[in-house]
Amino acid sequence: MLLLLLLMRLLLLLLLLHSSNIVGRTTVPNPFLAFARLSTDASQQWFQLFVRHVIIERIDRTDDFVRKTGR
Repeated sequence: MLLLLLLMRLLLLLLLLHSSNIVGRTTVPNPFLAFARLSTDASQQWFQLFVRHVIIERIDRTDDFVRKTGR
């Protein structure tokens, strides 16, 4: 689970780097950043889906906590 969270954070960081065009200016090829060279529209759509998933999951966890504890 921790590995999954770290991977998700890495992907988020790479997408943010891509959106700020830092990745486009690097001169050393990096195979780990190859997927970040997607078109801007595709990466923005992926980012939006990722954020929506995180927000919805957080809301579901909060609802479960409220139901279990009655708070």
